[in-house]
Amino acid sequence: MVHTAIFFGAGASKAEGAPLQDELFRDYFSSPSFKNSTELMDQELTAFFWDMFHLDVKRGKIAEMNFPTFEEVLGLTDLAIMHKEAFRHFQVMSNELSTPKILICPADVRRAANDFGTAFGNTNISYFINLDANEVNPQMMLSGDDNFEIGGTATESGRLEFSTKSSVTWSPVRHKFVGNIAITDGSVQQITTEGLQQVFQDAGAATNRILIP
Repeated sequence: MVHTAIFFGAGASKAEGAPLQDELFRDYFSSPSFKNSTELMDQELTAFFWDMFHLDVKRGKIAEMNFPTFEEVLGLTDLAIMHKEAFRHFQVMSNELSTPKILICPADVRRAANDFGTAFGNTNISYFINLDANEVNPQMMLSGDDNFEIGGTATESGRLEFSTKSSVTWSPVRHKFVGNIAITDGSVQQITTEGLQQVFQDAGAATNRILIP
C-alpha cells in the first residue's frame, strides 16, 4: 500500500486547518482516537513521553502539559550523544525490554536498575551502542560488552570513534579478553580480541562511532 504525505510551510498548513508545530503533540494526544487507541505505536508513544519527559499523555491533563518542541523530540539521539547518555537508547525500548535487569552483564560489578524511571542511567548498563549500525550491512555490530581497552587503557563513558585499524581490545575483566556482541543480522556472538578487530574491519565503514555508557 502506498501512502502520500504532503508537507506545507507553517503559514499554509495553518490556513488549511493543520496545527502549527508547537500544537502537534497537544492536538494528537488530546484526540479521541489516541485516548481510545490500543495500537502498539500509541502505547510506545505513551511510554516514550513518560520515560523521556515524565508526561502522562494517556491519563494526564493535556491542556496543562508543557510539551517539548518537535526538534527536542527528534533530536533526542543527538542530545543523548552530546550528554554521554547511552542509557537513553535503551530507555526508549522499555516496552520491548520489559526489565532493565537484562542490561547488566552477570559478570559486571555494576547493578541493574529496578525500572526505567528517573533512577535509570549509564551505571545500570553493561553494553555499548553502535551509532552507525544499519540493516544495509548485516555484519555490523549493534551492541555488546563495553569493556574495551585502547593501548592498554580502559575506555571511558562517551562517544568513541574506532577506525578499521584501531588497536582496540577486550579488557581482562568480565570474560577474560573475550566479549559478547550483537550483530545487525540478529545474531549474538562471543569473540576474542582478534575477532573484535576483524568485526571492525568488516563493518563496511572507515570509522565506527561507539557510545559507551
